[in-house]
Amino acid sequence: MTHIQENMFFGSGLEPVSGPQPFVLVLGSYPSEQSLQRHQYYGNPRNQFWKIMGMVFSFPTDFPESPYPERLNYLTEQGISIWDVLESCSRKGSSDSSIGNATPNDIRTFLKENPSIRCIALNGKTGAGHWFKRYFSDLTEPKNTDTDLIILQLPSTSPAYAGMSLNDKAEVWRGILPFCRTPE
Repeated sequence: MTHIQENMFFGSGLEPVSGPQPFVLVLGSYPSEQSLQRHQYYGNPRNQFWKIMGMVFSFPTDFPESPYPERLNYLTEQGISIWDVLESCSRKGSSDSSIGNATPNDIRTFLKENPSIRCIALNGKTGAGHWFKRYFSDLTEPKNTDTDLIILQLPSTSPAYAGMSLNDKAEVWRGILPFCRTPE
C-alpha cells in the first residue's frame, strides 16, 4: 500500500517585488504550487490577479498575457509591491484552508525599509487577511501611530473564490488607487 503524504512542506516562498518607491504592498497568503513552480506571483492562469490589475490601472488589454517581467514593471511603476504574509508553511495542494506550520515573512522590516508604503492590500479575507491578522494584528489597529498604514481587506483573486464577479472584484480593488503613484 502506498502512503500518500497529506501535507507537503513548502520552504521559502517568493522574494518581494518592489520598485524604488512603493506606496502599496499587496500581500497574498503564500504562493500556489503553480506560482512556486513558475517562480511568479499569481502564476496560476486561472487566478484573476493580473486581469484585475489590468482593469484597475487601465493597462493595455493584453496586459494579463504580457511577459511576467513586463507585468511586474507596469505595477512597480504605479508604486505597487507584491509579497506574501507567509515565508513558509505546510499545505495540501494550494488551498489556503489547509495551511499549517506557518512562518511569517518579515513584513515589519520590509515596511521600515520602504517608508513610502501607505497601504497594505490584503488579497483575500481567509487567506492573506487571516494570516496577516494572526501575525501582524498590531498593524491593523486604527490610526496606528507607528505606521499610519491603511489596511485594505480585498476580495481574493484566487480561482477558488467565486463569490463575486470579475468586474465587482476589480471595482473593490480600485480602492488602492488613491495610495498609488500619481501621474507627474
